[in-house]
Amino acid sequence: LQYECIGCGLCADVCDSVMDKVGDERGLIKYATENAMQNHWSRSQMFKRILRPRVLIYSTILCLLVIGLLTSLWFRTSFKVDIVRDRSVMARLVEGGMLENVYRLQIMNATEESQQYQLDVSGVEGLQIGLGKTKSNKLITVAPAEARWIVVHASVPDGSLKPGSHEIEFEIQSMASKETLKEESKFLVPR
Repeated sequence: LQYECIGCGLCADVCDSVMDKVGDERGLIKYATENAMQNHWSRSQMFKRILRPRVLIYSTILCLLVIGLLTSLWFRTSFKVDIVRDRSVMARLVEGGMLENVYRLQIMNATEESQQYQLDVSGVEGLQIGLGKTKSNKLITVAPAEARWIVVHASVPDGSLKPGSHEIEFEIQSMASKETLKEESKFLVPR
């Protein structure tokens, strides 16, 4: 153990052949711990020490964690969705005699490529949706590794639903992978 040592291991590689030429005992320089050197353990005794139950248990736990991580990465979805109702207006009447609820939809693209997603909604008869100000297009493009917020307008003809809360379900489908995620929300009709 010298401070000039850079840990290259060349001295350990050549030591046994030099000791044979000089006629001294082999193993002057070797890969070992201080504990093994003080107890004069042989190579087989050092390997037995490495294969203790505690070391094997820790190694098994580490392997299981690595397998779990790789499995979760392999089976992860390529996108995530979150839906939040607009809190400023519960429901409102819009032109054409329609009752409208507004939602904010966040799509998180977890891939390294730009993706397109198809949006649909079900749960209430006659429910129509639109995106943003155009209120017509149902295709959403999200850049690689981006989380994009979209304003979604959902509307039904006024008077077609009883007052109260109605279950609806947003269905978002990736056009590339055909994966589909479903998120539940409420469509509110005021009294």
